[in-house]
Amino acid sequence: MQVFADKTILIISPQPWGIMFVAKHHYARELASQGNRVYFINPPAFSTSSFARSSKADVLENVQVVDHGTYIPTGLRFHFRRLYDLLMRQHIRFLLRKLFKDQESSAQNKVKKTRTFSASLNHSDPLFYFT
Repeated sequence: MQVFADKTILIISPQPWGIMFVAKHHYARELASQGNRVYFINPPAFSTSSFARSSKADVLENVQVVDHGTYIPTGLRFHFRRLYDLLMRQHIRFLLRKLFKDQESSAQNKVKKTRTFSASLNHSDPLFYFT
């Protein structure tokens, strides 16, 4: 088994961090216990403006739980999918800039190389982002 160590890992999850743990939460805990920095991205909250804030998870020091909000109405996802995908890409870039201020150019390059929301991605599965 390949062991990841000293990596930064983003897990984008449709289930928020809380008392009920599913596979994504267990991934975060296990990867953090191996010495990785894990950012667990909660689902977005609807807001009048974009925001991002992170806090340490109560289980492990290496897990940061990220709460964020977006002004993008969820109805766009079903009626105007291309517009929704474009706006969500911008929101993900915003999140990466907020999370990795000191590594901004590296994070921006990763986003450009990553095919965000490609057809092969299932939104019920976590998205891993390794740096």
